[in-house]
Amino acid sequence: MQLIVEKIAKLYGERIVFSNLSFTLESGKIVILAGKNGSGKSTLLKILAGITRPTVGDLSYQDDNGQKFIPQNKQIGFCSPYLNLYLHFSLEENIRFFNKLRGTEYQPDWLERSGLKDRSYDLLKNYSSGMLQRAKLLFAVTHSPEILFLDEPGSNLDDSGREFVAEIVKRQKERNGMIIIATNDNVEMEMGDQIVRLD
Repeated sequence: MQLIVEKIAKLYGERIVFSNLSFTLESGKIVILAGKNGSGKSTLLKILAGITRPTVGDLSYQDDNGQKFIPQNKQIGFCSPYLNLYLHFSLEENIRFFNKLRGTEYQPDWLERSGLKDRSYDLLKNYSSGMLQRAKLLFAVTHSPEILFLDEPGSNLDDSGREFVAEIVKRQKERNGMIIIATNDNVEMEMGDQIVRLD
């Protein structure tokens, strides 16, 4: 699978976030989107995930036979600081609800790996910021997506939480999935096979 990006730009009014970006991303590779704060990493990640559109330019996904396709929700995993979960639901209720929306089965082993199994019936409003970040990561991977987007995945995490991020990335790569990470964290950047810089 490939993601081909051709001369895309994003403008908000007269402000240019980025322009004339072209690159190709391959499945089985860890791609890092890097750049200073405000350079457009999160915006670019949302464009690649199909959440928003570029102002100009084009991007396309192609399968192994070179056929273009539009990824479905069940093929995508997405984690970001601005992702909102239902805080008045338990983790278990959130998992079942979102997988029903996606039309996917959830992989229970990921709950164990997240370190949240013992708190899975607690309401998310009682979670710490680090636990909420683990929950967001869990939602990104629990349905084994083909394409995984992670925006600052290590935010608010302790060492064991960062190990969870590393395991997610490792397993996605082993499955020959596509992994795109927006980060300025040096440890996360070292995971990358390819770096797209927005500076």
